[in-house]
Amino acid sequence: MTDDVYRCAIGFPQDHEWCIHVYTTDKGATMDITNQLRIAILDGKYAPGAFLSQSRLAKEYAVSRIPIRDALLVLAADKLVEVVPGKGARIITLSATDLMEVFDLRIMLECDLIQRAVQKADDQAKADVVYVLRRTSLEAGRPGWHQGDWDFHRALYAAAGRPRQLAIVDDLRKICVLQASQYTSLATETQQWLRDHEAIAEAYVAGCADEGSTLLEEHLRRSLECLLALADGADSDRPRSEPECTSGACSTDRARLAGSTVVL
Repeated sequence: MTDDVYRCAIGFPQDHEWCIHVYTTDKGATMDITNQLRIAILDGKYAPGAFLSQSRLAKEYAVSRIPIRDALLVLAADKLVEVVPGKGARIITLSATDLMEVFDLRIMLECDLIQRAVQKADDQAKADVVYVLRRTSLEAGRPGWHQGDWDFHRALYAAAGRPRQLAIVDDLRKICVLQASQYTSLATETQQWLRDHEAIAEAYVAGCADEGSTLLEEHLRRSLECLLALADGADSDRPRSEPECTSGACSTDRARLAGSTVVL
């Protein structure tokens, strides 16, 4: 048995003997489906609250239900979906209170990370931050914006040498990206977010830990205020229940973030 194959044996009596049926699941295929679904969710293909049917996803991705089920379990561990046993999963939704809690945690963890990172950063770490800043500024507004944004924040925090803390921040940030993916109007904030990044990077390179931490906190609080305002404005138009996602984008009136950028 190779490492990329899971084997599950199920035995049952037949003609007074035991017959063994062996089912195999390709671990590589499951991870590929997981990554595809994660990207689709974070890019706004499926709206928060939408139901993802195992059978429909299996048809859409041309696989059996088993890798779909396994992928949804991984995404549930990432706090992107809530599993509905035997049926599929539902994209998570956050209340205003939930969103404020997530950002409070991010501010606490990320401001601590940048303080530690600035104090330890060498010339190479500073050069990495400047390089990623320039690259992500050029990529602003393109599909997959959230990955470039995370690349910048990760470069800021790398010198801190706190991989577990960074992993927690990554999980919290994915939740924020998911909530942001439904609002096209966030594109109007792109220039403000880029200015924030430039100011934070300048403080980082100058070795000003306190200033970098203060700028980062202001940056995150602006993101929170923007999301809360948009969510409040969308409440009156939001349907009581989300439609089930079939193939392609969900048939919902909620706008998705298509080629726009917000820094989270």
